[in-house]
Amino acid sequence: MIRWLCLSICFIFGFNTFGNVVAANAGRIPLEEALFDIGYRPVEEALKTCESYFNKKIKIPYKLPPIAFTHQLGRCNHTIGINNELEVELINENIPKNHYVIRVRPSEHRINFTQERIDKKYKISNDTYALYVTNRAQVCNYLIFEKDGWQYMLGIDKRISDKVPPKVLIEIADSFL
Repeated sequence: MIRWLCLSICFIFGFNTFGNVVAANAGRIPLEEALFDIGYRPVEEALKTCESYFNKKIKIPYKLPPIAFTHQLGRCNHTIGINNELEVELINENIPKNHYVIRVRPSEHRINFTQERIDKKYKISNDTYALYVTNRAQVCNYLIFEKDGWQYMLGIDKRISDKVPPKVLIEIADSFL
């Protein structure tokens, strides 16, 4: 790893010889191209693909967290058995911590959480309950609930959980319940 880092630094500085300034990221692949390469598409396209695959309408929240995003992409993961799901990612190319994710999977393939994994349980619209989980993943805190035969997981990067606390995630969940 250190060897790779040293070679990378030498390579980057090697472009800047004799007063010529060359952008170090001139050969950089645009973020959206890299994401398209791993299956991400416009959200509407991913949503239609998943609705067709599951043969059922999927609703996603209208409201977004109060932070800036540069990209909104989705993908329909439909080749992984019981882990098939719609995945929507909202990211900011310039502020990596501005990361919000929506995961939607059929309720019959829900992810179950033991009591010790649940930080708090909230009552949201229509007598629906949501679980707030901060220790499922290293990078995101999740609000998890079910609606219309789907399990929804709204995830926010832990680094901005002070800007997007559970209350905001509940407002987002309520925006389409």
